[in-house]
Amino acid sequence: MARSLVPGGPGRPVAEIVGNLPVLAGAIVDLGLVSGVSKIDQPVVGLGHHVMSYLPGRRLFAVQIMPSAVVARVTTKGRLSPAAVSLCPPEVDETQAVTATVVGNRPVPEAVLACCRVNAAPSQGPTTRRMADYWGDQDATEVVVAPTDPQRWMSDQFAQPEIRPCSWCGEPLTVAMEGCAFCGHVVR
Repeated sequence: MARSLVPGGPGRPVAEIVGNLPVLAGAIVDLGLVSGVSKIDQPVVGLGHHVMSYLPGRRLFAVQIMPSAVVARVTTKGRLSPAAVSLCPPEVDETQAVTATVVGNRPVPEAVLACCRVNAAPSQGPTTRRMADYWGDQDATEVVVAPTDPQRWMSDQFAQPEIRPCSWCGEPLTVAMEGCAFCGHVVR
């Protein structure tokens, strides 16, 4: 997504986009589908979740990290339990479409996709060993939901900036930026 924002942001300095990546990343949905949560160090993993992880039988949990932490058990019928639990949809305008990228081998339950407002089939990304280490599950699957039009999303998030060059390296910056994300020069 960052790659698609950088080259085509008309009138947007690259330094503004780079400087705001943490804000933008915090607005997308990042969740994992795991068989147990006993090895996950997140404050939202409660005692009930730990107990369910240790009981015999197959279990599936949806653990959302961003934009806010939520844990829900996925029932054998593919529903989220308890019913009151809701995964947070991505923080985009209701008129914007969102897309999901899935990394891992587990199929994503329709209830998870519906909570995240994903209407189309998710695309498949490459699996890494680090993902299994992070989630504590060899079959962990990660789902990232982001807007299909990152340029529009960026424009909706931030007003069109007034631009000035960095006095040290000449990189275009917004007037509101205190320093350059590239050379580190701070405006005094």
